[in-house]
Amino acid sequence: DDNTATLLLGSGNFTRRNLDNYNIECSISVKADVNDANMRRARETFDQWWNNTDAQFFTVDYSAYEDTSRFRRIKAWWMEISGMSTF
Repeated sequence: DDNTATLLLGSGNFTRRNLDNYNIECSISVKADVNDANMRRARETFDQWWNNTDAQFFTVDYSAYEDTSRFRRIKAWWMEISGMSTF
């Protein structure tokens, strides 16, 4: 139907647990008329963030939160390859 819009909400992580369907995360699909107020608002918000029409900052540079800890990097690597990961 040309008058129906679909909004997909949720998250997905590229970890072994998530890709093998071990994480129980919430993903939903909302269908409504394309002119529904919520669909319009979602479309406007997406367009604003995607195109940055107001030249605002929505994120900071990676370096602001960059983690350079070698220990944490090795720990995360080990948890991922061993399957012990909790993320």
